[in-house]
Amino acid sequence: MQAKALLSLSECARALGVSERTVRRLVSSGRVPAYRVGAQWRLDLDEVREALRSAVIPSSVEGGSGSSSR
Repeated sequence: MQAKALLSLSECARALGVSERTVRRLVSSGRVPAYRVGAQWRLDLDEVREALRSAVIPSSVEGGSGSSSR
């Protein structure tokens, strides 16, 4: 079994297309899993993507077909 590569905050941010500050906020709020290695944070990109996917509410739950009623 091969160990997964863990990414730094900046590597994860680049892979997700967001700022390092955004990733740092997600980690500190506990919305994405991260591992402290010495003085650095490391993230498993697959775990981060799954955490973000599960946090998104499907549009069908929010209000039906997506059309607004006025």
